[in-house]
Amino acid sequence: MKFERLGNIIEIRKGKKPSFVATPDKNSVRVLQIDDLRNDNALKYTNEQDGVFANEDDVLIAWDGANAGTIGFGKSGFIGSTIALLRKKQPELYSTSFLGVFLQSQYDYLRDKSTGATIPHISRKALEELKIPVIDIAQQNHIANLLSKAENLITQRKESIALLDEFLKSTFLEMFGDPMRNEKGWDKVQCNRILEVRGRVGWKGYKKTDLRQNGPYVLGATHLTDSGELDLNSPVHISMEKYIESPEIVVQKGDLLIVQRGNTVGKVGLVKEDIGEATINPCILILRPKSINYFYLKHYFLQDKIQQLLWKMNTGSAQPMITQGQLRAFEILFPSEKLQLQFSQIVEKIETLKTQYQQSSQELENLYGSLSQRAFKGELRMKNEVNLPIPAEMVVTHRKESAIPESKKGFAKQVLGGKIVSLFKDDKNFTHIKFQKLQYLAEHIVEEDLLWNYYRQQAGPYDNKFMHNVANKLKQNKWFEEKKFKFHPLQKVNDIERYYGNYFGSKQEKLNELFRLLKNASEKVCEAIATIYAVWNNHIILKQGFDKDKIKTEFFEWSTRKENVFTEKEFEKALAWMQQHNITPTGFGQLIKQKQL
Repeated sequence: MKFERLGNIIEIRKGKKPSFVATPDKNSVRVLQIDDLRNDNALKYTNEQDGVFANEDDVLIAWDGANAGTIGFGKSGFIGSTIALLRKKQPELYSTSFLGVFLQSQYDYLRDKSTGATIPHISRKALEELKIPVIDIAQQNHIANLLSKAENLITQRKESIALLDEFLKSTFLEMFGDPMRNEKGWDKVQCNRILEVRGRVGWKGYKKTDLRQNGPYVLGATHLTDSGELDLNSPVHISMEKYIESPEIVVQKGDLLIVQRGNTVGKVGLVKEDIGEATINPCILILRPKSINYFYLKHYFLQDKIQQLLWKMNTGSAQPMITQGQLRAFEILFPSEKLQLQFSQIVEKIETLKTQYQQSSQELENLYGSLSQRAFKGELRMKNEVNLPIPAEMVVTHRKESAIPESKKGFAKQVLGGKIVSLFKDDKNFTHIKFQKLQYLAEHIVEEDLLWNYYRQQAGPYDNKFMHNVANKLKQNKWFEEKKFKFHPLQKVNDIERYYGNYFGSKQEKLNELFRLLKNASEKVCEAIATIYAVWNNHIILKQGFDKDKIKTEFFEWSTRKENVFTEKEFEKALAWMQQHNITPTGFGQLIKQKQL
């Protein structure tokens, strides 16, 4: 395998600092900065015309500062003074994406070779001396595509983990309400009634001579994650002799650790499994439940408003601190044990899924590292292509920022359902199936993730949780009461329109057009449209081109019901109707979850 010195195939041009314009006009040109190498959100413009202009075929590198070594490509505009462009001398011989992923794999090397005592600067010499394999451009594109797939999957899995954390936060609020407003009227109890606060007063901690290469863990603030987990990837150990001196601060399963002093006062981490011998350092206190569920306790303390309250309680002058006495007197909402147990069961299911995602993420990172090494040593060929699995629950391709707060999405979903009922309640074709398909299509048309929970069921995409609870929610809100699937208005039915305007105001036109088109449509037609939409949307998520025959095949393979109920002519008619009225997917959301049919 032949290798070429990078300096022989690219030229390096440093950017310059431009003057920005507050309001761009037709003469303005975009200025690319370090943040733009990671995303396209920070748009800035200049009217200067003598800068260094990058085109989409150039590779960009952050040259100076904390982000030195960050790579971007596929962007155009003037580059700022902290960026350099790498322009190919012979564009026909090298793929931009291949050069980009190659340089991304060299990040640690470039940072290690950077210059500057306080501010890192990329070393031109180190960059130019990099050796890149000489392979044909088709093979380059293959490698870049393969590595990009792996990288995207890693990102998606991390996003999925974050979404699970957000889901638990919103579930907590839905079940227990706002912990500060206590709109559900739960009893308030002091912590000392339902848990023990354990720590040592006036203790300065362990000495260097107490530390060991292995032995009992010493847990500190650095071992607590933002999501309330324990991270033991950088363990600290002490001698067994020192460990047994302090039995009152020995950690056990079910303990909630909380930071007592330092810049992260109030941060918590749950010991949800037996980790062996472990104790705490002086910055940590143990909250040991006596008559409260530890999953509920953890998520109560994770709520943003509770974290803010704990921070305001700190009494330290030189260093933030909360005392054991303050925590013992701290009041906490105490819902019924039954509801706490229900919440803990939800948490355990989510935690199991989260663990699977974390393991999968680690496996993919290992795979990415292995593929990178092989690719840039010239050992990866097209025949070696790895087919990377894409679990349905973890793929999120197209998401937009929502104006609906996470804690309000469950209610917004009810509002949308209420609007559908108000429009279709007198429709003779308005069945449970039609209701669900309208709800699915509406959420996708306006691209709102209202607590995603769609599964593949016989009649198409189906949100089991929503459909089982919607009638009760409508009645609780005093909007509609269902009797034999006929919806009868209640005293607060007019509130729906106000909430509908608040949550979907800018998107009402799209929704109203969808509802108008399907006003008198049969259940069968709505089922066909929603299922075709779901299959087609899956194809977009998986980055597959539009293939009518493949969509048709997957439509009829969706369930045995499809072959029994629909003809090919009916499929063709439904698809043509969708295209005619622009009821077509964009890849928003996730792949439909698989469930036994």
